[in-house]
Amino acid sequence: GIGVVLSGYFLALQSAGYVFECIPTYHPSEPHGKWYPWVKAMLPLVAAIRRSRRQRMQPVVYSHVGDGISFFREACVLLVARLSGARTILHIHSPKLDGYLSRVLPRSLVRIALLPADTVCVLTAWWRERLKGVGVDSRLRVIPNPLPSDLRAVAESASHRTGGGAETAKTTVLSL
Repeated sequence: GIGVVLSGYFLALQSAGYVFECIPTYHPSEPHGKWYPWVKAMLPLVAAIRRSRRQRMQPVVYSHVGDGISFFREACVLLVARLSGARTILHIHSPKLDGYLSRVLPRSLVRIALLPADTVCVLTAWWRERLKGVGVDSRLRVIPNPLPSDLRAVAESASHRTGGGAETAKTTVLSL
């Protein structure tokens, strides 16, 4: 799942010098791991947003979602974050989303769940076009998953040989 690539996102944030903290909203091995961590995360999330605002920083909550109930749990997290004054990013990592977009009621629920997100990120240009096709607006960005650590060294050595490199955006990330 998304846990495999989160270390790549954390490494990118650290490399860019961002101040961030991870507030887990799911834990696969905990009893009630889909609900208890989610409920438990709300107070630390609001506290982190308030700390950031007191330090005159723009809080940004960046949430990674899979499918099904995860999608709607994280929409609630983003709603709490927006109401607390944070900008919000929802990054979708599930191929099952396509099935939801193919049926009227689930498609409507997905569109509602996307409302708290200032920006919606997807893994490929195909997904961006798929969401545009069902009425999700221009808040869409493509951000592919980072490479696993064993392949990262190979990619970095190849980019040095070819002169390639990636640009980074500047945001403060409080919650993943």
